Amino acid sequence: MTSTSEQSAPPPPPADSHTPSGSVPKLLSVEIATLDQHGDPGFVHTRGHFYTHSTAARFAITQAEAVTALREADELAVTVTRQGEGYTDTDVLLVGTTGEIVCALAAIPNYAAGVRGAELTAPQYVQEVVAEVVATRPPLDAEHERIDVLEVQVRSVRPDPLPDSTTVLGEYPVDPARHVAGALVEQLIAAAPGRIEGAVTEIDARKVVRVSHSVELSDSDAAAVERYEKITRLRANLAALDADAAASELLGVVAEHERLHAHTVRAGGHAAQTNGVRS
Repeated sequence: MTSTSEQSAPPPPPADSHTPSGSVPKLLSVEIATLDQHGDPGFVHTRGHFYTHSTAARFAITQAEAVTALREADELAVTVTRQGEGYTDTDVLLVGTTGEIVCALAAIPNYAAGVRGAELTAPQYVQEVVAEVVATRPPLDAEHERIDVLEVQVRSVRPDPLPDSTTVLGEYPVDPARHVAGALVEQLIAAAPGRIEGAVTEIDARKVVRVSHSVELSDSDAAAVERYEKITRLRANLAALDADAAASELLGVVAEHERLHAHTVRAGGHAAQTNGVRS
């Protein structure tokens, strides 16, 4: 039995999405599953169907995070399949934490733009701080006149390519908004001892006062970010290598790139086996 999202039924192709040859664009199907006892994709909790890699990536990230929280799962599997005229093929299979899945998708050129457009939920301690501040200093209600007000936000910042989080408290008169921002900084510092938490910025053009703070990563997510950074550097090195460069240097860079990329990516198609993981 499969639990699906509201996007479980394939949508019709957009009216303007046909290729120059007139064929229907390939449908990308995304499935989010918990792992079975063998560490392979098991029960599918949600699925969606899309015509662009960007929307598929955003769906994969937001749903992976949601299923992780709902099922209290350490790792998940994200499978993306391509459906064309008369065939279905696995485009990519990712296994890992939400952060690892994000970094793996960001390292795949077709999906990178979608990762940039995604957002993650704020950490639990940030949600608790926001709830406490709002309880003691509630924002203006819907009937209050919106003159000389600022919207108060908390921006939880993660290292690239992990998406940031924006938590909106609401709108306040200008001076109270600044006091609320100060209270947020104090409580974020108290909630994350030993770290400097909170930089207050007023964005006049948007009438926003924003408290930005850095998110501490788990060991696995920090390692995934490091792998992503190495992959991007290696790709730059590959692009810069002269065609007449030493074969050993070229092969070494390619091998290191494939090793890093294979860590959380199991790609479909005719990929070779690398340490038990398809890359």
